[in-house]
Amino acid sequence: MICFLTSSFLKRNDINDDISLDTDNGFVNKLKEIWPKDAKLLIIASDPDSIDNPKYGEIYAKGFSDSLKITSYKFIDHKNMKFNISETNVIILCGGHVPTQNNFLKELNLKEKLKEFKGILIGLSAGSMNCEEQVYAPEEIESDFADSTYNRYLEGLGIINKMIIPHYVQGDENKDFVVCGKSIYKDIYIPDSYKNDLLFIEDGTYIISDGNSNELYGNAYLLRNGIFHKVCNKNEILKI
Repeated sequence: MICFLTSSFLKRNDINDDISLDTDNGFVNKLKEIWPKDAKLLIIASDPDSIDNPKYGEIYAKGFSDSLKITSYKFIDHKNMKFNISETNVIILCGGHVPTQNNFLKELNLKEKLKEFKGILIGLSAGSMNCEEQVYAPEEIESDFADSTYNRYLEGLGIINKMIIPHYVQGDENKDFVVCGKSIYKDIYIPDSYKNDLLFIEDGTYIISDGNSNELYGNAYLLRNGIFHKVCNKNEILKI
């Protein structure tokens, strides 16, 4: 199994509002090197009960089909949970609310099923985070903060031992993002960085993991003991 763990792999064209794959840092070219001739996509929802799931399935499928040939795609949510892992060769984990998707992946028993999967797995945002051994899922919406039993650390798919924070924009740590009276950086990320290193990646940045090594492509920053360090630049490669 080859895994591409991204912040975001889709880019919107501001002129015609079209969606396509992000070509930053050679993402599409790397996929083309290993893309199957008969690509059968299995797209797994982040929220299995969302009414928007059919729309997301179409968006993802179109984004890929414009750059890479796909034979078919199947969207998995609570309305359609049945699939055979041997009948797909590309799995996509959607972005969204990390704990919600984490619970759904456990329902699907995906961690066990992936043991026999030999294809390509692509994570988007929350999908990438849920590929971690121990998933770091800080509160992000009001219901998370209202839940007195909320746990920031969850069991993941065990593909990578890094804690990833997607959609980072350089300088965000100096802005006051507040939800329910909590500053996301000052009250959550920075204190937690004294317990674990947090890897912040920009949109267009991604990690390739083949089970033996991990390579980081694009702008990335490490938050360790409250201090941000830039560890990789655009169009660079870093083994992590």
